[in-house]
Amino acid sequence: MNNYSMSDQAICEQLGERIKTRRLEQNRNQQDVAQAAGLSRSAYQHMEKGKGTLLNFIAVLRVLNALDQLDNFLPDKPYSPIAMLQNAGRKRQRASSKSSLPESTTAQNNTEQDVDW
Repeated sequence: MNNYSMSDQAICEQLGERIKTRRLEQNRNQQDVAQAAGLSRSAYQHMEKGKGTLLNFIAVLRVLNALDQLDNFLPDKPYSPIAMLQNAGRKRQRASSKSSLPESTTAQNNTEQDVDW
C-alpha cells in the first residue's frame, strides 16, 4: 500500500476494512465488539467505514487484541548513541521555525487535512 498516493479518507477507509477483517477473523459480530469497546453499534459501523475517532479506534483494537499493532502504526524512533552524547540527556521541547524546514516538508504540512483518525 502506497499511503502517499492515497487520500486521507482512503487511508481511513482501509483502516476500517482492516478492523472489519480482524473482527471477522475472530468470528465476532459488530454489536459484540461495539459493546465491549463501549461504543454504540452505529459508532462502530462508522469506524468500519473509515469515519471513527482515534479514541474509538484504540478501544476497538484493545477489544480485538490488536493493541500491540499501534507500535507498527507509529514506532518509537531509537536514538543513536552519538545523538545521545551530543544532546547529553536533553529532550527536544519544540519544533524549529518553518523558515528552517526543507521546502518539501513545508509544502506537505500545508496540504494536510483534518481527519478524525
